[in-house]
Amino acid sequence: AEEAGLMKKLLECGMVSLFPEDELPRDPKGKPLVAGLFCVKKNEKEDRLILDRRPANAMMERLRWAELPSAACFTRMLLRDNQFLRASGDDLQNYYYALKLPPCSLRYNTVGRRVPQKLVKLMGADPTRHYRLAFRVLGMGDRNACDIAQAVHQHVLQTGGLLAEDDTLVYGSPVPEGDLWEGIYLDDLLIALRMTMPHTIPLNGSFQPPVPQVDDVDVQHVKAAEAAYQAAGLQRAEHKSFRFEPRFRAWGAEVDGVLGTVGSPLAVRQQVWWL
Repeated sequence: AEEAGLMKKLLECGMVSLFPEDELPRDPKGKPLVAGLFCVKKNEKEDRLILDRRPANAMMERLRWAELPSAACFTRMLLRDNQFLRASGDDLQNYYYALKLPPCSLRYNTVGRRVPQKLVKLMGADPTRHYRLAFRVLGMGDRNACDIAQAVHQHVLQTGGLLAEDDTLVYGSPVPEGDLWEGIYLDDLLIALRMTMPHTIPLNGSFQPPVPQVDDVDVQHVKAAEAAYQAAGLQRAEHKSFRFEPRFRAWGAEVDGVLGTVGSPLAVRQQVWWL
């Protein structure tokens, strides 16, 4: 009952366009090859709109571009008694839907039932033809969405001077030898720096990290990342960002950069133990 309203909203915001039904690719039985839509809960106010693209996914090769990090990489970092770790993180808002598809792929990204003729006329299309919606942006559910998203994010930040090969975390590869560790996981960025103090760091909770300085490498990289996102037209989810924190969450783990510990959040471990 709400499909026409959703179609109108997607058309008005430019996520989809009208695609002639008689030009759709078809399966061996002659049935149009179209996807569906469903939602999963994101938070109390938002849902994630997912593209159920399984028919087309079954006919595609996997790109395998993504080389992802893991919080387990931090188990390879050792802190001396005068060192601590601090990190900054960013998350991109609606990242997948900010990535435009090439026009040649629209016919393989159609979704839903036939667009009502009333909506066809409202959008100024030919009222004598039948249409389906075609996604103009990368859908969450595309077989190669993660690979494309990772590669684009990496390119945007490398253009801004981040993610040098010697500083980048990739699970299964040797960790960086230096103090700067950076990594992106799809739409998440983490910039971590191991800091050395002139004295032993107390572990009784009394340690106060020094104020970040403008010439610190992680401060410079945070500013460079923000500038790179702005230049690329990517919107940061500022409510999720954090800056120069010695205790932080990264890729599903909790890291204490003063005590030098990393692991799954305590609440998660308690739930697993209870089960």
